[in-house]
Amino acid sequence: MQKFQQIDSSLTRTRGGLGLAICKEISGLLGGKLRVESSPNKGSAFYFSIPLKPENKTSVPVIAQTAYAMKNDEKDAFDAGCSAHISKPIKISELKKTISEFLDIPIKKPLVI
Repeated sequence: MQKFQQIDSSLTRTRGGLGLAICKEISGLLGGKLRVESSPNKGSAFYFSIPLKPENKTSVPVIAQTAYAMKNDEKDAFDAGCSAHISKPIKISELKKTISEFLDIPIKKPLVI
């Protein structure tokens, strides 16, 4: 997926977007894929998959990211059902390590934010 444009190019639809290109790149970095099912005049559905470790396949891991580093914030995230927690400022090495805990493959390419 590349930077996209709407099929309907009327004046009401003048903007393209980067969101799907970014999602495709991130899912690719994580060893996954992004796919689309689209029907003209009906809409589109987007799906992504990433290879999770066998012990994580029963639920989708959720990594909470907050601007706060207080111990209570981390506890609140876990109490809300999150699988992991990281706080700002984000250290790329910590983010990669946290994401890798849930993936069945190593992150090979540099992760750039």
